[in-house]
Amino acid sequence: MSKVMPETNSLTYRGYAVQDLAERCSFEEVAWLLWYGDLPTRAQLAAFIGEERARRRLSADLMALVRLFPRGAHPMDAIRTGVSFLGMEDPDTWAADGVANLRKGLDMLAKAPAIVAAAHRLRRGQEPIAPRDDLGFSANFFHMVFGGVPAPEIVKAFDVSLILYGGSTGSTPPRSPRAWSRPRCPTSTARSWPRSRR
Repeated sequence: MSKVMPETNSLTYRGYAVQDLAERCSFEEVAWLLWYGDLPTRAQLAAFIGEERARRRLSADLMALVRLFPRGAHPMDAIRTGVSFLGMEDPDTWAADGVANLRKGLDMLAKAPAIVAAAHRLRRGQEPIAPRDDLGFSANFFHMVFGGVPAPEIVKAFDVSLILYGGSTGSTPPRSPRAWSRPRCPTSTARSWPRSRR
């Protein structure tokens, strides 16, 4: 999925130079690319964004669990525990087909920022802020953590950060139900930019 191209000293995701993706794409577009192998069409992107936004809210049980985290808990412990709980409350926990794994991956993608943000605020004695479905992925994270959205260039910088981490942190839903929260980083063959975005 990601590969370093020594001849150009460039990292690629699915054959696209990461610097081009960071400049021209949103995190949501790159998530689609990593999962499905090519950049989405406008219709595919709109459907993907709509589905991700519809899945952002944490269940009451998961929020109650996050409230039980000790204030001194490490953020990685919080996200690990929250993601494990997502797996336990999933009605198709043991389904391992491609459709189920993509749904689980999208659920985790949508809810992980809410888990991180809620744990962050609770550690500081603040109430969690519910996600908004009218904000992009990165802007929504800022909203949930800080209660507001910063300037567009700051949101874009965070988006770029997510894109840069995306190819090395397991953005592809795994094939096994026990592994759907484990990082993976396979490689792919290189293709050249630009690709058509129908």
